[in-house]
Amino acid sequence: MGEDGYMEQRVIGPPGCGKTTWLSRQVKRAVDNGQGVLVASLTRAAAAEAAGRGLPIPARNVGTLHAHCYQALGRPALAVDKKNISDWNARYPEMSLSSSDDRIDGDNLEDSGKAPGDKLMASYQVMRARMATAYPIHVDRLAHAWTAWKAESGLMDFTDLIEQCLDSVPAAPGNPSVIFLDEAQDMDLLEMSLARKWGEKAGYLVVVGDPDQNLYQWRGSDPEVFVEPPVPDDQIRILSQSYRVPKAVHATAVRWIERTPGRMPVEYYPRDAEGEVRRVSATWNQADNILRDMQKYLDAGKSVMVLGSCAYMLRPMLARLRRDGLPYHNPYRLTTWAWNPLQSSRRRITPKDLVLAFLRMSEEGLWTADDMRHWVTASRMAGVLKGSKGALDDLTDTGGVDWDKIHNLLTEEAIDAGLSGDLDWLRQNLLASRRTGAAFAIRVAEAHGAATLSKTPQIITGTIHSVKGGEADVVYLFPDLSFAGMNEWIGKGQPAVRRLFYVGMTRARESLILCQPASSRSVAL
Repeated sequence: MGEDGYMEQRVIGPPGCGKTTWLSRQVKRAVDNGQGVLVASLTRAAAAEAAGRGLPIPARNVGTLHAHCYQALGRPALAVDKKNISDWNARYPEMSLSSSDDRIDGDNLEDSGKAPGDKLMASYQVMRARMATAYPIHVDRLAHAWTAWKAESGLMDFTDLIEQCLDSVPAAPGNPSVIFLDEAQDMDLLEMSLARKWGEKAGYLVVVGDPDQNLYQWRGSDPEVFVEPPVPDDQIRILSQSYRVPKAVHATAVRWIERTPGRMPVEYYPRDAEGEVRRVSATWNQADNILRDMQKYLDAGKSVMVLGSCAYMLRPMLARLRRDGLPYHNPYRLTTWAWNPLQSSRRRITPKDLVLAFLRMSEEGLWTADDMRHWVTASRMAGVLKGSKGALDDLTDTGGVDWDKIHNLLTEEAIDAGLSGDLDWLRQNLLASRRTGAAFAIRVAEAHGAATLSKTPQIITGTIHSVKGGEADVVYLFPDLSFAGMNEWIGKGQPAVRRLFYVGMTRARESLILCQPASSRSVAL
């Protein structure tokens, strides 16, 4: 089809209905029919999930809408580079910006505005996302300075990528005949305008999402752009069967989301399991109470997700988990040590790998080449290793590592500590917390044994934004629905609050535990 035969199909997928699986099948079907396909997602995490499904299209054809624009515009220099932001801050200290530019997951919302220009820039970008034609005076001043600085420096920001493509790039990269737009409920008006322009050129645009799961109004998204303009009923498909949400959780979540003003009703069915919804009298800063409550689920081998609306709500829980050596992670976050302490390292080696290699010396008495490589990479310091860098690197070239090689690598003190499994020696000599990030891994091994390090953590922690698309057997949700919390929560407004906590509730495969204070002034879910 060409521009005259354009069709837009809208696919609504409520929680756990297999949107990504459905999308993957449709991509494969389109390829089998000889069609060129482009897949665009809102976030890098969503794009990575789609790419991980083994889609039969080139890797460059799966990515965020911004990434596709970046490719289409010839990979221009970006203003958000730390060096460029430093230049801006030097020129305009009164409007200086924080160096962190990735707040798409909402984890850092409570920390925004640290630099003088952060809130102004956020307002400016939201207005651009909504395609505003005029700005308030205070925003207009930043807009003029920012535009002039970018032009002088030959730079573009992320919104420029979309605007430039909307103005001057008639077709998506590779000139596909079908475009799939994933997580479209979180697209803003500017992004959807570009997607539809490219879709008209392609002939067929498939818009996949769920307006009830819109989470990014704070960055300019609007669930209305998903459903407007209207399309014929035969171009709307609802994936009506949830494979995740049990009956009790479904009933609670639906009662909650149905009270959203102006919501488009969407009927879907829970999976055939009763499930459980409980209320626990506890607030986000009562980590001990929550840990005691969740222990029965952990003992039963269940995965447990602990969610808050903002990252600060999880700090007491994270502190307690680190203190007790209880492993946790957020597999839906691609980076950040705070959420994945056993995986992240500045030296491209996971802390748990280093600790496990050390303990294998005492348990097995023989290292693999990978074990040796971990130590060569992470342990170049006086008193631990001996020999030149080249000689140490040569030791990792073979598959097996005998004791002669280990003696050539490590000092006698290090070998003695390894053979005895002396983790305290490891902590002291590797300066783990500063150089390898292994301090938490050591604590886990001390508290629960080395075998725990080799397992996937049962506990998942994160903001509701950061686990979008994720799930667990059990979900603990800290809604903070006190009247004060509702009023002070970044001015989101009731519909946004309802959608946020709806997403949080529907991560649960079996049990949903709502953690709220026992107060007459709390707003019950």
